[in-house]
Amino acid sequence: ANAPSVLAPTGPAAQTLSTLWWVLFVIAVIVFVVVMGMLSYALFRRRRAGGSVGGTVGSSRFFVAIGGGLVPAIILVSVMIYTVSV
Repeated sequence: ANAPSVLAPTGPAAQTLSTLWWVLFVIAVIVFVVVMGMLSYALFRRRRAGGSVGGTVGSSRFFVAIGGGLVPAIILVSVMIYTVSV
């Protein structure tokens, strides 16, 4: 009658795994919200009068390098360090 609940872990190992799951879930939700916000911004921003979206090639490459390389690396290394320490 007292079935084990995924949302209420009882043992120490189950508690550790539950905490790890919630931390990873929160990180995933934050990343999802940021990506959807950036996508919405890109879809709904207005173009400049000349028809260009704006920005220079250099600034676009910098944004891609930071947003596509550095930020994911920082997130993954942080998750790895947290996972190993748990």
